[in-house]
Amino acid sequence: MTPPERAREGTVLDRRYQLVRLLGRGGMGEVWQAADLESGATVAVKTLLGHSPDSPEARARFRREARAAERVVSDHTVRLLGSGTDGGIVGGTDYLVMEYVSGSSLQQDLSARFVADRTRQWSVSVLRGIVQGIVDVHTAEIVHRDIKPSNVMITAGGHVKVCDFGIAKLVGAEPVTQLTAPGQILGSAPYMPPEQWTGGPVTYQGDLYAFGCLAYELLTGLRAFGDHDSRDEYRRAHLEDRPERLSALRPDLPAVLDRLLSALLEKRPGDRPASAELVAVVMDVAPLEAFGPVVARRRLGAHDTETERMLRDAENNWLSNRPEAGLAASREVVRRRTLVNGPQADATLRARRVEADCLWTLGDLAEALALSEELAEQRVAVLGPYNDEAILSLRAWASRLWYLGRLTEALVPLRRIAEAREDTHGDYSPEYHRASYELALCLSACGRGAEAVPLLRAVITGRTDLLGADAPETLESRLLLGAVLLETEGGPEALAQLEPLEAALDKGWVPTQRPPEHARALIANARLRAKRKR
Repeated sequence: MTPPERAREGTVLDRRYQLVRLLGRGGMGEVWQAADLESGATVAVKTLLGHSPDSPEARARFRREARAAERVVSDHTVRLLGSGTDGGIVGGTDYLVMEYVSGSSLQQDLSARFVADRTRQWSVSVLRGIVQGIVDVHTAEIVHRDIKPSNVMITAGGHVKVCDFGIAKLVGAEPVTQLTAPGQILGSAPYMPPEQWTGGPVTYQGDLYAFGCLAYELLTGLRAFGDHDSRDEYRRAHLEDRPERLSALRPDLPAVLDRLLSALLEKRPGDRPASAELVAVVMDVAPLEAFGPVVARRRLGAHDTETERMLRDAENNWLSNRPEAGLAASREVVRRRTLVNGPQADATLRARRVEADCLWTLGDLAEALALSEELAEQRVAVLGPYNDEAILSLRAWASRLWYLGRLTEALVPLRRIAEAREDTHGDYSPEYHRASYELALCLSACGRGAEAVPLLRAVITGRTDLLGADAPETLESRLLLGAVLLETEGGPEALAQLEPLEAALDKGWVPTQRPPEHARALIANARLRAKRKR
């Protein structure tokens, strides 16, 4: 059988596109600089050559590339101008006509740039262009599946364009034919996400992982998962290894880029950023951190406004007894704010508080408690031990420990609150009295009443002076002290604290920690014990 004829310089396809110069050759065919004989324009022509008519897989894939490319309308991708099949060459030739990009691929430019110009301005600018191209590809409901340096073109003017939709997946498209042989894995080994190696589902997050590998290489000069001699070695590396943090290799770069790359290179798709749009926001924040406020202030403001709206929705869902919806929304806000604002930012921690509240309502008590503790420690670390928000977080952690009966553990945050209130407000302030009362209440519940007694004496003295002897807060403190004394020191002194409460009960005072009848029972018990001692 006569092998198919190959195109050569001067070949004219469909009497219109004259091939002028071979630009590159790959597994799918060749890319030529060509002249459009009708318009006189210079174009790029990709040809599927060297395949016989009985190679349906290659031809189907090539035609799918055409369908994918024509769906994308973007200044950041190479535009498809047309497609066809020329019958003049033996076996027929499928071809794509694309805009001609005068410039070079990122692969060609990469080594030279790292020798001559490792400027972060250039690197961040290129990455911003790439991710915008990915945004536009995903908007067209396409997963590119082959993001890598050789598929990124940089024009002579510095404009970035993503190209080559040869193995793209049209989301929701029905497969016309089996395009890969059993066991065949399509993609470029240094940039393929773990799920692509294992035959997992095709998702937009696969492109984000590949972008993370590319960004790592562009920013460090090193491939994220090393250089290997075989695809098997790359497969193992992508499935098992974790790259060194960007911050260790390029401490001069903004922290937001370190957080972004770590998130992009997560093994599980669900742990990566939710969308290319979010990655684009982060890439706009990077120059904001690195070069001042001019570049991305508006974009950052839009992000803050949108996530604040999402957080309000999450809180409303929680308050309206829809904790599942609140949890999903708060977690998405946490993901976005962690990337853009940082994990320790106040905006991020507020979103995590709503997440903890929703978890608690849903009955996931262990995870909610762990998150409450983490939040409290982060609030203290970021805002300082005396900040009111930090105190609220410590109190939330303590209250959940109390609810679970872990009273000894609850003493830790309660002591820290009392110490902070004493340092900032003094031991004669309502804030300190409240903190001391809560600590004493927990100590007494732990069976450590002797430690609670001096705290309660001080609280009663202070509240009597500030609020009056008949104030509900003062009466509550007396009731607790009387109960503790009844257990630790006997009747007379306990009676001295409890007996004055009888008149308040008769006037309608209702204790918050015990029902009125229990308070009356304590008074009666104190009288009985005091009588016996006499």
